[in-house]
Amino acid sequence: MTLIKTSYAIYEAISKNNLINAMNPSTYLKAHKNETEIANTKDIHVQDGAAIVKFMYWLKKNYKKRKYHRILC
Repeated sequence: MTLIKTSYAIYEAISKNNLINAMNPSTYLKAHKNETEIANTKDIHVQDGAAIVKFMYWLKKNYKKRKYHRILC
């Protein structure tokens, strides 16, 4: 079967009467965070901020010393 035939076969197999227009039940569980996840997220935001500040400091001190490509930084 080709990709087009497979997709059409799946389309034909699904009746429009069987489709449910609702949020996936796992979506709420993925979005709901416990206290540990919230604390870890806050900690990571602080670490990311510190890394950005260190990089900006390094870039400010070194950008004139030689040409840097964005991938090398």
